[in-house]
Parts: sequence; structure tokens; C-alpha cells
Amino acid sequence: TILSGISERSLPSSVPIVITYIIMLITAVLLCRKEGIPFPQAFRFRKVRGRTLLMAVIITVALQPVAGLIANLTNLLFPNLLDVVEDSLYGGPFLLNLVTVALIPGFCEEFLLRGNAANAYSRTGRVRAAVLLSSLLFGLIHQNATQFFYAFAMGVVLALLFLASDS
Repeated sequence: TILSGISERSLPSSVPIVITYIIMLITAVLLCRKEGIPFPQAFRFRKVRGRTLLMAVIITVALQPVAGLIANLTNLLFPNLLDVVEDSLYGGPFLLNLVTVALIPGFCEEFLLRGNAANAYSRTGRVRAAVLLSSLLFGLIHQNATQFFYAFAMGVVLALLFLASDS
């Protein structure tokens, strides 16, 4: 067994993805240390006001139908690869799925794409390019056409929220 009570066969295929995200995050942190940039500064890791957090949640929830529409339109042009991998991706206990499919990837994506890519590129004064670059990377990191287009659209919104909240 790898995790208490969970056999290797029952581990979801998302575990290697999580390991990849963690390696990417550790690499980013080590690069910050090497360059002498404090972690909170490099990733704009700052406390967010309650109103700002509430607004971010409302905007994100309100955009879910838009993301669904983009996904449905995309599925007219490309095969829906999510249906193919869904069973293997979500295999295992609910709590393990929550951690490996939602929490760790979401946390790492925010730090790496908004906190690192958008933050670093926006320092050059090219804010629109920072938003587009981090959004493009956000779409590409999902590795399929079904998710690329709506992830890109959501990435634009998330990058704008990141820059507006300064965190």
C-alpha cells in the first residue's frame, strides 16, 4: 500500500499529475530562493480582504455557465476526452479525489500561473500580455481541447482578479 488502506490499484490516475504539480511548485520556490526573492513577494502572497474574496467567489461561480457553454461548443469540434479518462481520473475515495483533482492542482496552478507567470510578466509593464500568457499556459496545462478553451477564458478572469486584488 502507498497510502494507509489504499492499494496501488485503487489510486486514481491523478496522483502522478499531483506529483508533477508539486515538483513544479518546489522548483519555483527553489528558484526564488536562488534569486533571493522572498516567497510571498515572488507570488504576491498577501492577505485578501473579505469583500475581495467574496467578489472573486461570486465572479467565478457566475462564470461557470459561460465555461459550460464554451465546453459544449468545443465538444462540437473536438472529441470530449474528459469522458474517456473520467473513470480512471476519479478512481478512489472521495477525499483522495478532492485532494488530488481539485485542491493540489488548483493551489499549484494559482501559484505557478497567476502568482508566478502573471506576476513576473506584469512587472515588465505588459499587463495584457501577462494576462494572456498566464491564461494560455492555464489552457495548455489541461492538455486537451475540451478544457483548453474554457480554461483559457477562466484564466483571463482569474488573472484579472489576481492583478486587481494584488494577491
